[in-house]
Amino acid sequence: MGAVELRVADLPTDLRFLTEVGPALGYLGWAIGARLLARALSSIVDGRPFAGRVVGAFAGLGVVLLLVPTVSDYVERVVAHDVVGRVERAGAVIPYGTTRPSEAFLTSLDTMIIGLIVLLVAEAFRQGRKMSAELEGLV
Repeated sequence: MGAVELRVADLPTDLRFLTEVGPALGYLGWAIGARLLARALSSIVDGRPFAGRVVGAFAGLGVVLLLVPTVSDYVERVVAHDVVGRVERAGAVIPYGTTRPSEAFLTSLDTMIIGLIVLLVAEAFRQGRKMSAELEGLV
């Protein structure tokens, strides 16, 4: 089959904007995740590993790792499917192998597993905070 080239510059402005929404969500999510991780590590380095902000930061990071890649991939695939569909309706025949949007949930499995592990770490820190509070009352 012959190669088909689609240029973003040839797309209408609304579609060009939509093609950037998925990656933008991904970058925003990674920035939020990095900030949450920095906040948690800062408290741990300061000698306050069981402070409330550590638990919240790890829990937030776990949620970011679970949701952002999946949502970002899903948005990208929906937009790609829409763009290809519009090009096909315009008369171009495009042999493509794009996946359906519902398959996007399988692409981020490794990140989702890491997110679950981070949520378990958050729970461990929550339990540690609880035990620390109980021990404080004994001393």
